[in-house]
Amino acid sequence: MDQQGFISPMLGALKPRKTIRSFSLDQDIFGIVLQGNLEVIMDNDVQIYAKHDMFSIRGSHLFEIHSGDAGAEYLFTFKTNHLHTS
Repeated sequence: MDQQGFISPMLGALKPRKTIRSFSLDQDIFGIVLQGNLEVIMDNDVQIYAKHDMFSIRGSHLFEIHSGDAGAEYLFTFKTNHLHTS
């Protein structure tokens, strides 16, 4: 992933039926579910990811992540978008 510009891999965990609401600023987020299920909501689109599924969140978007009944563990990393307009 570092060859594609992704940095700072981190391990995340959510207790059962918890929600994260965030804004990804200028960073794309890429991750993989290690345990449990994640529901990712972005632009009114809902995607459900299970163990070993990969997910991505485009930069500059509001998003929500919900854990399932058993909670969730996931590994994620960031890629900064350097989009400059003149």
